[in-house]
Amino acid sequence: MLFTDERTFVASDLILASLVCQIIGGLVGAAAIDRLGRKPVLQAGAWLCLLSNILLSIYFSTVDSQHNCPTKPGSILCWTPAVATCIFFFGFGGGLGNVFFVLLGELVPAQSSSTIVPVVTFFLNTLQFVVIKTFLTFANIVGTTNLFFIQAGMNIFFLFGQAAWIPETKVTKDSLEENISCDNSASYGTFVPSNVSVNRYSLARDRQEEDLDIVLNSTQFVVTVSKRE
Repeated sequence: MLFTDERTFVASDLILASLVCQIIGGLVGAAAIDRLGRKPVLQAGAWLCLLSNILLSIYFSTVDSQHNCPTKPGSILCWTPAVATCIFFFGFGGGLGNVFFVLLGELVPAQSSSTIVPVVTFFLNTLQFVVIKTFLTFANIVGTTNLFFIQAGMNIFFLFGQAAWIPETKVTKDSLEENISCDNSASYGTFVPSNVSVNRYSLARDRQEEDLDIVLNSTQFVVTVSKRE
């Protein structure tokens, strides 16, 4: 067990606090995704996880073999593991634990999602189970301080990976206006033939600076965006 010193906080209370932080982080991340974009939220979560691992690595480098805090109970150092753990779950809940599945739904082709999404989810759950079962074993082999330091290095690699490989899927206002200005005519698409008949209907929405008209029938759809003079 990592947090055996209960003079400052109890491990069971820390577990509850961590779950609450993860839920709050998930809510904050969900609210920030459409405002800031997927990549910034993902990177912010990774930076918080990196900070947490660095704090935990520093803390465990100061404790004795029984993981007892060397300073007076209630001091800043003794509260460090609790704060760092909550920071990690907040960052994970708002970052990787939240944005990953958003990106998965957006980047995986629709025709392959029924196969790829369950496989990826199963792989992640299996990996999480393996990490939980082997964490203390690796901690005894390489040392708790070194293990959190290794995790910090993995977070740094993850940050570089995000910058290099993760696309930004948020549609910006500038790109949207550019697309509209380039072509104000109707946009056409074709439906796959189906035995189900769809009645033709038209939907017009009144917006501040433009009119949107959507016409749909059983064979094609037409979207017309026209700017007001």
